[in-house]
Amino acid sequence: MKVICLALVLMVVPAPAVSKQRNLPDTLANAKSVYIVDKTHQHVPLQEAYKDFAGWKRFTIAKTKDAADVVVVLTAQSQINDDTTIPWLTLSIYAPNNANDALFKVSRMGIREGTRDCIKELKKRLEQS
Repeated sequence: MKVICLALVLMVVPAPAVSKQRNLPDTLANAKSVYIVDKTHQHVPLQEAYKDFAGWKRFTIAKTKDAADVVVVLTAQSQINDDTTIPWLTLSIYAPNNANDALFKVSRMGIREGTRDCIKELKKRLEQS
């Protein structure tokens, strides 16, 4: 009987924390400079990232990792679906002294488009926080 009552309470009580996106860490929200690392082994994502971050004018692009508030890492993966290879780009952001715990991470389909879409998602999330 106690289990059934608890189950009913859990079904009735909403969980707003689950539906809301988590705020971005202060390290990212307050960052003014980025250092971009390209691990895709392609030139297009790096070019797009430089262009989009420079055009955004929220961040300056640091010349060294040590001079940056955050480090943006671009990686690419491929997914095979019905004999078609679909490229995915992942944008991860780390504190310069901690490459183990991402402050933000997003993946989008495509290489050029994926880079742009990942940065658009970052912009959206920073505007919401």
